[in-house]
Amino acid sequence: MPSLQFILGSAAVDHQAALLDHLAAQLAAHPTDRFFYLVPNHIKFSTEIDVLSQLKARQASPIYAQTQVQVLSFSRLAWFLLRDVPAFNAPRISPTGLTMVVAAIVKQLTPAQLRLFAKEAHQPGFIQDLTKQVMELRNANIAPEDYDQIKQRSAAWAQAHGQTDAAFDDKLAVLFTVYQRFMAALGDQLATPDIYDLLIQALRQGDFSTTHFYLDRYNAQFSAKEEQVVEAMIENGATTTVSLVLDRPYRGSQVPDPNQLFYQPGLMYHRLARFAEQHGAITFLPDEFASRPRVAPALQEVERWLAATSQFTTPAPAPTLPQAVHFMTAPTRLAELNAVAAKIRQLVTHQHYRYRDFLVLTRRLDGYETMLQPVFAAHEIPAFNDNDRPMKTHPLVTLVLGLFQVLWGHFQLTDLMQVLKTGLLLPAVEVAGQPLTAEQFKADLYLTENWALKYGKSGASWLSTKPFEYTPHLEITPAMEQTALGQAELQKRAQLNRVKHYVKTELAPFLAQWRQAKNGRQAAQLLFEFLHHQGVEKQLVAWEQAAVEAGELALGQEPQQVWQLFCQLLDEYVLALGDQTPFNLTDFRDLLLVGFQTATYSQIPSTIDQVLVSESGITQTEHRRVVFIIGATDDVMPTVQLEPGLLTPAERQRLAQGLRADQYLPVAGLEKIANEPFVNYLAMMTPQAELYLSAPLQGGEEEQVGLSPYLTGLAAHFNQPITALPATPVPQADFAAVAPFVSAPAATRSNFIRVRRLKQDNAQPLSSSWRLVVRLLNQLQPDRPPLLPAYHYQNEPQPLTPALAEQLYGHLAPELVAARAAAQQADAPLPAIPPEQAHSTLYTSVSQLQTFYQNPYEYFLKYGLRLKKREEFEISLADSGTFYHNVMEHFIAANQPHLATLDEAALAKQTVLALAWAESQQPLLVELSDEQRRFAYQLNHLKQVAAAMTRLLVNQAQLSTATPLHTEQTFGTTTAALPPLVHRLADQVHQVQVRGRIDRIDQIQTAQQTYQMVLDYKSGQRQFDLVRALSGLDLQLLTYLAALQNSAPTTKLAGAFYLHLGNEVLRASDLKRRSAVANTLQNHRYNGLILNDPALLTAVDTELGQTGRGQLLKVSYTKSKQTYRANQGSALVTPAQLKWLLDQNTALITKAATAILTGVNTLAPYRLVEATTASNGLTNSDFLPIFAFDNVLDQDKFRDITLSEAAVKQQLQALDEPTENKEG
Repeated sequence: MPSLQFILGSAAVDHQAALLDHLAAQLAAHPTDRFFYLVPNHIKFSTEIDVLSQLKARQASPIYAQTQVQVLSFSRLAWFLLRDVPAFNAPRISPTGLTMVVAAIVKQLTPAQLRLFAKEAHQPGFIQDLTKQVMELRNANIAPEDYDQIKQRSAAWAQAHGQTDAAFDDKLAVLFTVYQRFMAALGDQLATPDIYDLLIQALRQGDFSTTHFYLDRYNAQFSAKEEQVVEAMIENGATTTVSLVLDRPYRGSQVPDPNQLFYQPGLMYHRLARFAEQHGAITFLPDEFASRPRVAPALQEVERWLAATSQFTTPAPAPTLPQAVHFMTAPTRLAELNAVAAKIRQLVTHQHYRYRDFLVLTRRLDGYETMLQPVFAAHEIPAFNDNDRPMKTHPLVTLVLGLFQVLWGHFQLTDLMQVLKTGLLLPAVEVAGQPLTAEQFKADLYLTENWALKYGKSGASWLSTKPFEYTPHLEITPAMEQTALGQAELQKRAQLNRVKHYVKTELAPFLAQWRQAKNGRQAAQLLFEFLHHQGVEKQLVAWEQAAVEAGELALGQEPQQVWQLFCQLLDEYVLALGDQTPFNLTDFRDLLLVGFQTATYSQIPSTIDQVLVSESGITQTEHRRVVFIIGATDDVMPTVQLEPGLLTPAERQRLAQGLRADQYLPVAGLEKIANEPFVNYLAMMTPQAELYLSAPLQGGEEEQVGLSPYLTGLAAHFNQPITALPATPVPQADFAAVAPFVSAPAATRSNFIRVRRLKQDNAQPLSSSWRLVVRLLNQLQPDRPPLLPAYHYQNEPQPLTPALAEQLYGHLAPELVAARAAAQQADAPLPAIPPEQAHSTLYTSVSQLQTFYQNPYEYFLKYGLRLKKREEFEISLADSGTFYHNVMEHFIAANQPHLATLDEAALAKQTVLALAWAESQQPLLVELSDEQRRFAYQLNHLKQVAAAMTRLLVNQAQLSTATPLHTEQTFGTTTAALPPLVHRLADQVHQVQVRGRIDRIDQIQTAQQTYQMVLDYKSGQRQFDLVRALSGLDLQLLTYLAALQNSAPTTKLAGAFYLHLGNEVLRASDLKRRSAVANTLQNHRYNGLILNDPALLTAVDTELGQTGRGQLLKVSYTKSKQTYRANQGSALVTPAQLKWLLDQNTALITKAATAILTGVNTLAPYRLVEATTASNGLTNSDFLPIFAFDNVLDQDKFRDITLSEAAVKQQLQALDEPTENKEG
């Protein structure tokens, strides 16, 4: 006759030992019977090892073998009993497949059928919530045909209790509509409830009269289906023994109080007891209470406190016991986890624990997810994260979903690179006779991505027959092929076109076929065949082997699992929806997306010597000796927030009232919150020896959080302080305060770095404890720099040696270059190169020297290391500047003699010709504008600005006697029109050669003198600032004047100016004050310096001589003083002052060159102190991440420019004072 017996007792006693005592006795009495020891699937493997080990310990024989006892979970029991049953071997559908089926059903429903779910149907997470709700109905033993009865019973209850709600009726109708279609769509596929039905059938029909069932660690409520399985065991087995964490039985009419700590196991007891009592053929044996203590006395006291507080009573103070319960707080989660890791390592080192003795629990692990691995690695602690890890970030998922985006986005670069960079696609081509490797293809991709970003290659560019050219429109001649430049160009073109060829010949044909798929079966087949043909599965196998060889077993399982999931998703999709029409790829992609988003990796059981990290709501084994419960804050321990779902708590209650006795929903909502004390009770009673409760004082968003009432209440009960760990250890700490920060060398070194920083900042000495730690660390890590001397880090680059700086920046002297070229041309022996002249010359430009004065370290990065910002698809300032210069150059060259007399028709014609010529010089701009509307708009804007400037040139020519003499005059290059600007340095060995390009040289004829004037075009409003000019920040105008004078020493210099290139929008208010032409002239006045010569000034700007107010110059005439005055942005100078400024400019050039060639590369950005507009050398820099410049700690690194404009003017005025005044 079958029997049922319960083994009861609190979590403080050893239930497993009591069960095994029963099992051993039954095994001895019935050695040929079968024994099934059932536990939750999560702990099956570790429990099996533990159970067999304890059974072995109960016999005297040293050799132990067992075939009659099986340790299984419900799912493994089903496999064990049904593996040869044909129905059991029917196709399975995974939880992910279930989600896909529900998603397909929702897409078929109209908004009217979805009712109030119509708006939510496309929200993220809705399909998962709906699937969960449907499966709850199945597991609750509810069938679709029960809808009418459930609706009637729940409506009657709602009417009686005044809780009628039309929204509930709509939700219930939709749920059962989806449920009915869901069951029809499944067909013969098996889900977990179907397997349970087969198991129940097998238990009822088979002979289990000699089978004994033992159920352990089932402390959460069974689902209705699971309870039916247990009832079948009780009804058909020889004996069934159930262990429950419960303090008393609930037989007959006794039911547990919902406020009781043990309410959920009490409810489980009551249901099974009622079944046994109502079944006449079952012997209901007396309950037995486990009595063997499992936990330390202090933990038994924890249980007493928890039981009392669950009844809202205050227990008596705890007696004095050996300290086994510990409490601590830390400022942050990271500091808390570091403290826990350090404590674990210390316990293993000093108290002979093993890592497998430790369990780290928290109610919500997601807050610690990203820091677990690095923290435990730093402390050299092997750890296993028991939490489910999602598959959605795996490269295979990225590849599959990315293919859809490439198709729909028509080969947009971002989508394409996302697919190609997964590492799963590799062209089957050869490079230099060897197969292309993954590393080579990765290099190809990086080069191609940067190039495509720069030139905007996407869409049709990838499918065209025209090969990619790394340097567009560069013709590679046979002679050029022999040069290093030509070979580099050809290699890069080969790399670009390897990627392009793969996209065009492999990816594009597949996507074209895919787009034409007629149904889901064909689409799935094409996708699988493409991945198979591309060797994706082989690449995944290679990843798996590499991970296993590296000892990363968990990582090694990922490729196989995700590939199996992908194949399973395709199989399930084809089986359910493969032949459904009409078909579209969007639905296919959405279903795959849902499947991948809900999938998780199966974990390798933690059976080796590892610390286990898990969540407190998950069932654990009982052999852990020490448990750390982290994150014990009042928002999660206990949890008081309701989990969102399709049904509210009130709606779930109403649904429950419509169910039969053998139907019930799982614990959720308020009922789940009410069970929180029991969940936390089980967590705190898991350890055998010691319990640690810890909490951070700040949450994930750095908000303040409160301590859990469990932590504060237990600390008060034990009359123990809560240890508050500082985020950073104190330099003068004694050993007790240092101990929490001492662990593995890497973690301890990290802690000491922070101590060292505090010591330096606060000028505190190190305690003897810290000095001991440092000495030991230095002994343990002899290959690392000694700790105390090593940590004087300052954010200061190390200077280059002069020899290295010469090799980095210096070049062969120009006279030697000329001599060797002449000798080579004459077939004469080449002159020897003296070592001191091999790198004696610095070839540089004005902008490079300005960069040095802005920040020497930025100069080193840009021109020493040749780093540059990643170029992107845009018309750069250099591109637009070149276009403007070309227009201006052609326009002036064509109209130079008669610029002031051009009429409207001639101006329009000449402007069109200039624009056409400029476009012919930059064919890439035209090509990009033809491909991209954005570029077409930008090019049109450039044309408008250029057209406005040609008109401005005409207007300016009408107000000036100055005439353009030359345009685009270069100096310092091999093809330059002007000779280079060369300065010998102080050592008389090195020299600097400056190159540049003067945009325009104008000639002015006065009655007494012929002058030449420099104009430099600027797309921005650039003013001339004497302070910046004398600080090296603006060398341009003075250097150009020096180059002009160097080319013709007798030339009379008039001055130099910046001319703004722009096309400002005029407002109506502007036109009220002056004409459009006057406004345009006003917005484009010259900014610079000019000789203070009235004849010259009025010749350059005739309006100045007529009205006293300059139309071209920022100069005005003061009648009262009969002098000319320069406005802001310009300067009037005398010849002596101009010479002095030129001399100062030369000194700045040689000073910078000397510093560069001697290795100066300090991080010293300039900062203007006296300027009206604050600026510094960090503004607009592309290298800020490399500088690591701290605006608080690095203020002393600024090179402050304290020179004021008033001081400069005073110096200039002193130059023109009479000699006697200077002497006086």
